[in-house]
Amino acid sequence: MKKILSIMLIAAIVTSVLVGCVNDKKIPIKEVNSGKDNVDFNFSVDPETLAFEVESNGITERASEPLEKMKVSNLKDSGDTITWTYLEKAIDVEIEKKISM
Repeated sequence: MKKILSIMLIAAIVTSVLVGCVNDKKIPIKEVNSGKDNVDFNFSVDPETLAFEVESNGITERASEPLEKMKVSNLKDSGDTITWTYLEKAIDVEIEKKISM
């Protein structure tokens, strides 16, 4: 009796494992909205502290924390591009608004 019960139990386990491994159903992939429909944004930066903020859809987010003030020279702001130089550290900085698709 114990032998028959053990064989039936083993057969049930093997059957459930084999049936569980077969998956004929295809699960549809859900589309994820990446938000690329409205990618327009504006940015503002304080060259002295490198504090950087980005504004999109009326929401402004801080992209960097301000650093200690540094002396800035050659500041040029053309709207979508801003450039300047930190003379003390010999660093040239250029930030440009680019929308990549």
